[in-house]
Amino acid sequence: MMRIICTNRSGGLRRASGGGVRGTHLAAIVAGALWFAVQAGEAQQRDLADAGLPSAAFEEIADNVATSLKVFRYSGNANILVFDYPSLRAQASALNRIATLVESRDAPRDRVLSDGELVSHIEATGANQDTFYIGHDYRAADIARFFNLADDDTLNAAERRLKAMLIELDFIRHADGAYQFVKPEKVLVTVVQKQPDDPTTAASEQVDDDLRDAILRHELSHGEFFTNPAYRDYCVTFWRQEMSAPERAGFRDFLARQNYDPANEQLMINEMQAYLMHTPDTGIFNPAILGTTAAELDGLRRRFLAGDPPSRLFEDGAALVAERPAN
Repeated sequence: MMRIICTNRSGGLRRASGGGVRGTHLAAIVAGALWFAVQAGEAQQRDLADAGLPSAAFEEIADNVATSLKVFRYSGNANILVFDYPSLRAQASALNRIATLVESRDAPRDRVLSDGELVSHIEATGANQDTFYIGHDYRAADIARFFNLADDDTLNAAERRLKAMLIELDFIRHADGAYQFVKPEKVLVTVVQKQPDDPTTAASEQVDDDLRDAILRHELSHGEFFTNPAYRDYCVTFWRQEMSAPERAGFRDFLARQNYDPANEQLMINEMQAYLMHTPDTGIFNPAILGTTAAELDGLRRRFLAGDPPSRLFEDGAALVAERPAN
């Protein structure tokens, strides 16, 4: 599922109220990894499943500049595929309908929205098509479920291209009359290229270096949550045993305001870890939106790190806080 994240500026990543910008990049991670580009359209007809996707480190993905869709396999976790879209619009066309099915609040879980319903749902959140989600993350099982529920006539061109690409990437397959995920299950996460704001709309479509960096960190953490059972268990234990009831309520209220489904406990835990530890842009996440202080939020982050979370994200620079506290 998604947050970005996911994001509505979320990862499903969404932009929260409050100003400020995040700090500078943290240390680079594993160096020297190659990246493999996949362009939407005719180029996707290449046999990507046979070719494979060489891995790319966090900084290599963050520094990528392109005018077409690029796909990377994250070097820190081979089961995370990063789709780097050229714009919010290109990303939205392919993934907004999936977002409503998987995690958007007040959307059906048993059917795919029509075009008109999708427009109405997005408008009800106060966002537009581009800003509904600025980052996405989905398990292969959820994407397979989407395509099983979607009538081909309902899908737009970008969704059909996405389906074809994911089959070629051996992410999903069609067998026995249904779409299925391919084991080991992989996760699709997204990031978008820098772009200016559209002054004719009420929402902000601007994506700068800081926001692109924050989206990528946030969405990678969702991929890690889905594909690293030890890290997922750590986050569940932290949520249930280390956080107080008011702290959980603060996150639940914040996420509900961001259009996430507060009844989905795993979604709440997944978004908690992504916002708490992997979202450095204070325009998206800051103490005020939790009704807490900077000192209290910093203390919560230190408590999360104190248990030594079992994830490479905290060692290769892809986390908000790369260094663990001294014992």
